[in-house]
Amino acid sequence: MWGRSWAGWAIISLLAATHVQASPYAEYLYQHLKVNEVRIFSTNPYLPAHMKRDYKQGNKQYHKVYAMINGQFFDSIGIREKGELSNSFAWSGKTPLRIKINAFAPQTYEGVAEFTLGNAFEDPSFQREVLSFDLLRHLGVSAPRTGWAAVYLDGRYLGLYVVVEPIEKPFLLHHFGEDGGALYEGNGFCFEPGDLKHNKVVAKNKEAKKGWGNLQSLIRLLQQGSNRDLADSLGMWVNVQELVSCLAVDMFLANADGMAWGQCHNYYLYQTADGQLHWIPWDYNQSFGYGQDSAVWRMPNVFNVGNPLIAAICRLPQYREMYRDACDEIADYLGNRDFKQMSRRHMRLIRPYVRTDTVSFFGLEGLRGSLRRPMHGGMGLEIPGIWPFVADQIRSWHAYRPSFRIE
Repeated sequence: MWGRSWAGWAIISLLAATHVQASPYAEYLYQHLKVNEVRIFSTNPYLPAHMKRDYKQGNKQYHKVYAMINGQFFDSIGIREKGELSNSFAWSGKTPLRIKINAFAPQTYEGVAEFTLGNAFEDPSFQREVLSFDLLRHLGVSAPRTGWAAVYLDGRYLGLYVVVEPIEKPFLLHHFGEDGGALYEGNGFCFEPGDLKHNKVVAKNKEAKKGWGNLQSLIRLLQQGSNRDLADSLGMWVNVQELVSCLAVDMFLANADGMAWGQCHNYYLYQTADGQLHWIPWDYNQSFGYGQDSAVWRMPNVFNVGNPLIAAICRLPQYREMYRDACDEIADYLGNRDFKQMSRRHMRLIRPYVRTDTVSFFGLEGLRGSLRRPMHGGMGLEIPGIWPFVADQIRSWHAYRPSFRIE
């Protein structure tokens, strides 16, 4: 499956000998007008097996390979497997990857030091993360940028992947204008008093490893503060607008694998220099109603989610109003014909690459039907068509909104 192309090696040898620099035609990774091309070349014929072995052992070391990214040659970058369910349950054999361009040399691709290659696990559209993060950025949330890449190893096409911007220093600098604050990852962190003692939040950089920063103060406020205290002080510790926007998107898109509904993972918190914690969403390949009976995911259920932080948001009038306004904006965004046109353009762009992707989970037929009709995934759960699911959620919100109480 991963056969070596000796013609490819001849090209690599020539490029290495001439030390080719960045191509003037190199395209930026995070755009939706063109599919990126990522070509990997390795001297190790057992590279896939070694990456799988490392993944199973929890070893996150990068393997050194040559690469060509949109025509720009690199004589040493790092590659490894990544993911959780998307890897361990990758029933087609297509596993997600992570590329680290500066793993062995101080270099970037047009400012990008690393990126992830998602395998569109349980997503026949290849668009769920792309559309979700676009919506979140529209609402002012610092969400990862995305794209697509046709990936090759030693000349053999591995398939179409979803490019997602990782939450690292370049992301922080791009979105916040700074990168020196503490970065945390939620891993079952539901803002309960004992969560910090039970490894439910992960320190992701040196600053975070110095301590819990304002997380302790936030938890204390949630546990001991009155409604007046929360109204006066919650915004000092966390950017509430970002949090409420993420909550509204999670509810509207029925994102089953996020912070809402008790999962308490797939998000990051970044503490900026002013001490405020910012919400950063992650991993939306199971959004747009994946595996859910839509009747269960109506908007009223936001007030039944057992989480101290969400509970505080739900009981304070100014934040309930903020949530209502966010839902209105989401309904307008998804109900606009531009949303359908955008998802249709995406499909036309990626269709040729899915057609020849022999390890795509759903293939070309799955892609063709993904916007309009439901289907069942490899884990036996229903995957709604994106357009009818959106229409149903918009109707649900409009029906519920007159009874939505601010006070």
